[in-house]
Amino acid sequence: MDLVQWMQLCIEEKKPVSDVLDPNLAQDADKEEEMITVLKIAMACTSISPEKRPSMRHVFDALERLPVPSD
Repeated sequence: MDLVQWMQLCIEEKKPVSDVLDPNLAQDADKEEEMITVLKIAMACTSISPEKRPSMRHVFDALERLPVPSD
């Protein structure tokens, strides 16, 4: 099983984000929603079918809509 397949399985099984992310990232629980959004974008970019992958414009726009950290 490769990394993409493992991530898809984790999403399907609704595993907690803390089980999927690096423990150092998982400490930022207040940013969990943003991390999930980035994971979903990354998963879309790794689709086996090139036609199902988002354009870079779509990826850029989705990332631009994320809140900017205040620290």
